[in-house]
Amino acid sequence: MRSTNLIRIAAQAEAIRIRKFAKRQIIRAVFAVIALIFVAAALGSAHAAGYFGLRYVVAPAFAALIIFGVDVVLCVVCLVLAIGNRPGAVEREALMVRRQALMHFGESVALWTVLTPVIRFVPRQTLYTLLLAALTARNLASGDR
Repeated sequence: MRSTNLIRIAAQAEAIRIRKFAKRQIIRAVFAVIALIFVAAALGSAHAAGYFGLRYVVAPAFAALIIFGVDVVLCVVCLVLAIGNRPGAVEREALMVRRQALMHFGESVALWTVLTPVIRFVPRQTLYTLLLAALTARNLASGDR
């Protein structure tokens, strides 16, 4: 593949990965905010339960404790959803494609860097012959696929 194609593929894969990552982070933030709301409600319920428990020691205290328990359960569920949101298959595949494209790009740049000083010492006619042979071999190899 040509270097420009490899860079374009790497950029497209990175764009896909960043979009999926951003979407996942937004979802995590929403669930974290919801969890914070339930934590605040749970603390409010705990205070109300303490108040009713100390003041009356009757059924209103049990009602407040039930509300507190429900708030805690909802908070835990939201936190588990926020923490458990892992990268999806598309995001992982885009990252893999980007890494492979950059690796192949690096190999082609490294080969060109190594060959540049050698090319200066090769006679021009020999260089054209070698280039034509390499292009022919490349086209024959890609025709087999």
